[in-house]
Amino acid sequence: MTTMKGKVAKKEKRNVFELLTGKEVVMQLLRGTIITGTFLGVDKGFFVLGNEVEIKGKNNICKTQLCLVHVNQVQHIHLKGEVIPKQQET
Repeated sequence: MTTMKGKVAKKEKRNVFELLTGKEVVMQLLRGTIITGTFLGVDKGFFVLGNEVEIKGKNNICKTQLCLVHVNQVQHIHLKGEVIPKQQET
């Protein structure tokens, strides 16, 4: 694509977190807590999750509408997928 002056327009690079925006994700925190919800974006060093967020700890489960998670506390993030139980061998 070129502009009127003949310069080539730069393509905007998409951030990897922009690809996750609006999708169901699962986060595991450093201490093992699992958080499931819709990824809304990143703001001032926090991941923002919304729309029926479920936080599963060792002893409790919490359901809320909004959750902010500090980026340094996340071990990994992935898209929510279908859980298929393993076949037990006999």
